[in-house]
Amino acid sequence: TRLPGRYGVLQSVDIGFRKPLIAPATISIKGEIVNISQAVGQVSQKILVVDSLGNLLATAKIKCVVRT
Repeated sequence: TRLPGRYGVLQSVDIGFRKPLIAPATISIKGEIVNISQAVGQVSQKILVVDSLGNLLATAKIKCVVRT
């Protein structure tokens, strides 16, 4: 599933860059839903960006409102 999706709205993005990325490089982006508020339709996610050596490059907290 892709968030915020077709009927969703991206509410906020709080990103912290930890280390620089030197090109060419391979990265992995891992996401986890940490909270769902059905009352207001808000989904909170935690995102980690790591390189091929496992170095943490960036972290993010994302909130979006999902309407169906």
